[in-house]
Amino acid sequence: MKLRIILTLLFLHFISCGVQGQNTHKSSFVFPFTSIDKQWEQYKTIKERIDALQIPTSIIQQISTEQLLYVCLQFPYLSDALYSSNITTGIDCLINEFNGFQELINREDLPNVLVNCISYQLSNKRPKEITWRHNLQLFVVGLIIADKRISSKIADNNRKRLQAIVSNYFNEQKENTPRYNMLISIPIQLMSEKGIITLSQVNNEWIDSNYTATSIKTPFKSDVPDTYRFIGQDQYFSIEDSVEMAEEIYANYNGAVMVRLPTYKYNCHGYAWSVSEGGEEVWIGKNTITAEDVYWLDSSYVEADNILNAKKVSYHPSGNHSAIMINQNLFESKWGWGGPLVRHSPNNVPTKYNPNLEKKYYKKTVLSISGSTVICDSTSYSIENLPNALNVSWSIDNSHFTLSPNGTQCTVTFNDVPQYDEATLTATILKDTITVTTLSKRIVMQGTDMYIEGVQSGIYDENGDIPAVACTFTIPANNGLRRIGNRLSTINRDSLEMTSLPVVFENMRTITIPDNPTYGITEIYGGADIYLDGERLDGMTISFSGDRAPEYLYSDGGTMIAFRMPEVSSITDVQGYYYVVLHVTSEGGCHDFDLYFKVIPVEGESIGDSEISLYFTDNSVRVDFDAMEWEELPNGMLQPIPWYLRIFRMSTGAQMHYSVNNTESKTVDISTWPADVYIVRVDSGENRYTKKFLKQ
Repeated sequence: MKLRIILTLLFLHFISCGVQGQNTHKSSFVFPFTSIDKQWEQYKTIKERIDALQIPTSIIQQISTEQLLYVCLQFPYLSDALYSSNITTGIDCLINEFNGFQELINREDLPNVLVNCISYQLSNKRPKEITWRHNLQLFVVGLIIADKRISSKIADNNRKRLQAIVSNYFNEQKENTPRYNMLISIPIQLMSEKGIITLSQVNNEWIDSNYTATSIKTPFKSDVPDTYRFIGQDQYFSIEDSVEMAEEIYANYNGAVMVRLPTYKYNCHGYAWSVSEGGEEVWIGKNTITAEDVYWLDSSYVEADNILNAKKVSYHPSGNHSAIMINQNLFESKWGWGGPLVRHSPNNVPTKYNPNLEKKYYKKTVLSISGSTVICDSTSYSIENLPNALNVSWSIDNSHFTLSPNGTQCTVTFNDVPQYDEATLTATILKDTITVTTLSKRIVMQGTDMYIEGVQSGIYDENGDIPAVACTFTIPANNGLRRIGNRLSTINRDSLEMTSLPVVFENMRTITIPDNPTYGITEIYGGADIYLDGERLDGMTISFSGDRAPEYLYSDGGTMIAFRMPEVSSITDVQGYYYVVLHVTSEGGCHDFDLYFKVIPVEGESIGDSEISLYFTDNSVRVDFDAMEWEELPNGMLQPIPWYLRIFRMSTGAQMHYSVNNTESKTVDISTWPADVYIVRVDSGENRYTKKFLKQ
């Protein structure tokens, strides 16, 4: 009859749930501290903590095997057996960390003690008493029994004894508690007709039946070797086990956080290099420790010159572990063959990853086409740092441009009348005949006779209206003059994005005007909104200089910009006017020009908004005028001086409300007003105050 004992092991969620074990075998040795002691926190590294947990040499030889097994099963880092590369290396992880396991594995009477331990554990624990720590201890005991150093020493009578106990125990669990579902679904076959089955055999049989070879590629289309996809049944864990595991990780690894439940679907390399990039859930490096090297050997990733630029971390080669960087002090990595995904600081990981040794940091190679957006007659473009294994195919979608490709470089020449034109330059990156990626860059040719329109608005007349006034400019081009005409167009403000000043402003108290400028100097009112619309601005860089910086209001990313001329408190502040210069430049410099604005302040313009308070909803706006004045009557009584409230719709200039008020507060119904920006203006005597609000 075929004898087989299945010790179905638990994996994953665990926390230090108190001492579980044989009360009759308790040892006089007690760990000097636990994760709940303040002393635990004084150790800076995991290694320092584990070193402090070692059994003194003077004591370890005096402990019986029963007592030593009990001590080993209370080891705070017992769960590190679960974070090994595979099932065969779990015990070795514990042996390397704790001298108790080093001593235990060499005890001659260990096989009998293990059998007695399992008998006690399984005979005295009913399903309702099952905890994560209890199952974790069974898992470790099962690993020791199946270890080739121990398995051959188990007597036949003990095999039969184990078979009966284990079978009854797990059948009872399966029928009576959901925690059975949490146990690892990997049977360790302790014995068969052929004798003891070793961990290596079990591991290979389990992997062969649950994983299938697959193929994935790096970003640069190199095959990733030794890659497998999981086809078996993944783990299931109860809420209780998940909480216990998360709490233990948090306590043992200085605040590390479990962010995903344990899984067999991918390992640390699979997560860092594939899953985290949106790729397939795979194991990388089942049989080798260098499979992930292909990601940097083919230049898909390169070592980061600055850790702040890094995205991937390799504890390589001694640690054989991969992680991704959240930031300089926070990593994320998959722990072990079936462990969880954990967010942790760089060195707070299991010691098997050798966290204190030097790590390598990598960033993804990002390819792009370098060169100016605005082209002169001929401009060169290139792709920097292209790996030798890749090549480039250049193309362009406009026949008015011709290409002269030369490997990673390409010269683009405009071969038509120098008018405005645009095209998309494309670089197809190839590995042999396989397309790795496609890069594109929009390029613009600025001609000489393009039409640009300028409009100013935003100055209120006596009726509270905001008229639109055409701006007339003469603009120099590389071989002729260009003129902004006085044609008005409809400005679709809704399509423009309001933003702060994203352009460079150079503070120049004095602007020197050329004696005979070939461009006009346009008078603009302070506080006016200026709109410039035309292809001449396409692809150009905008900056300003002058005594005061304009407010950059809108941009559509192409031919439209809008900005507001700065206001001043009075005409005398600037002796009647001041200049603002708008600089339009490109990388090539062949289409650059300047626009000069002579800004004239307006008498009675706004002197500030600090005296107005606005409280508004979608249905109403309340205006509190905090600077309302009072006058004294002949009888000594005070009476309010009326103030005038006007509200304008900014996009059209239409006056939406007008009232004369003698109280400090006025509420206006705006429920039927369209969504827009509105300007609130308060006139009191010779003073004017303005403020804006947005109705959604």
